[in-house]
Amino acid sequence: MWYAFVPSLNRSMEKVDKELVIIGSNEYCEQHGQYFFRSGLEPQMDDLARFFTKMYHYSPKSMHTFVGGEFSKDVVIRPFSVGHHETHGELLRRILEYWKSMKKIYAAHPGALFMVYFPDSYIGMLAALYLKAKRVRCVVRITSNQMEEMRVRGGKWYRRILYVLIRPFYYFFVKQILRNQVQIYSGKKLFFSDDACYSVNSSNLRVSDIHRRRAVEKEAYTLYYVGRFDCYKGLAHAIEAMAYIIAQVRLRIIGFGNADDTQRILDQIKASPVAAAIEMVGQVPYGPALFAAYDEADIVLVPSLYETQGKTYLEAMARGALVVASRTGGIPYIVHDHENGLLVPPGDAQAIAAAVDRLLADRVLQKKMRDSGYQTARGSTIEKITDTTLQAIKKHLL
Repeated sequence: MWYAFVPSLNRSMEKVDKELVIIGSNEYCEQHGQYFFRSGLEPQMDDLARFFTKMYHYSPKSMHTFVGGEFSKDVVIRPFSVGHHETHGELLRRILEYWKSMKKIYAAHPGALFMVYFPDSYIGMLAALYLKAKRVRCVVRITSNQMEEMRVRGGKWYRRILYVLIRPFYYFFVKQILRNQVQIYSGKKLFFSDDACYSVNSSNLRVSDIHRRRAVEKEAYTLYYVGRFDCYKGLAHAIEAMAYIIAQVRLRIIGFGNADDTQRILDQIKASPVAAAIEMVGQVPYGPALFAAYDEADIVLVPSLYETQGKTYLEAMARGALVVASRTGGIPYIVHDHENGLLVPPGDAQAIAAAVDRLLADRVLQKKMRDSGYQTARGSTIEKITDTTLQAIKKHLL
């Protein structure tokens, strides 16, 4: 049943007379009654929460504290589990625990609507499988393709063998889980494309965050990388590219990683012949401080080896920064070569460098890309994601 009207900027959106229960795998920590996450999806959930009687978010509770995004008071945070599996072996040992947790969550919310972030380190996949077994139709937010990420995550020889052997079974299994569910993809539709499948440009941008920028003549330029330090994010190739760039540039790195990944990046920077031009900024929370970094950036590098759909290039476009990104996964679905960004082969440091030099030397191309990027960002806001999600729920689940 739908009732009332809730204003959202210039919109009037109907409120749903139901609870919405969200299942995800990104850990949260609690400090002094506040909850902090690293998923980057908090603003999207906060906006959506206003349109339901109550929203619950279940994900693993971290045993550590960290800096991250904070949910509003409209979202009730509950632990899916204590801690999170770090390896596939630990996942196998904890499957029964996760299944029991999903059983308790389902029993605690009779009549609620469910939204599962998928596959989300297999916790989302397990939650979707449980709801499928219960014949519960739900919303599945597909945010990544772990099979393709496994293919490029690190250089271990067995990963490619597993990829070749498992891939057909993985896709078959995933399609069985997703069949007849309402699917909302971040970027490109990966598994199905029927009338219950939707696509959004996933970002945390609000209309008020998007600004045009005027070009300014400079003698030196600032490049930014914003993201995690996982191998498949390709940061190593951006650092390597710095030695090949002819223009006078510096690279500032915003992000975080586990101890091993962080040390690997620090060692690479130290060994670089242009180490003095590379700065490790650390983690910057989403909001004014991060927007200030994008405002400073002339070019944002997105050197991923695989990416289903990232947010950094949309955030860069929203603030007038130029984008050089890898032609891989779902990136070309949003970043169109020579329109709102330049695309390069994944893992090619020299191609990254050539794209940076070309872009900095071509004022006409810069203006074209800024104008096109502004329009892309305007179509990639939280408000549009909320609209699409509510339309999907109204059409298929109510």
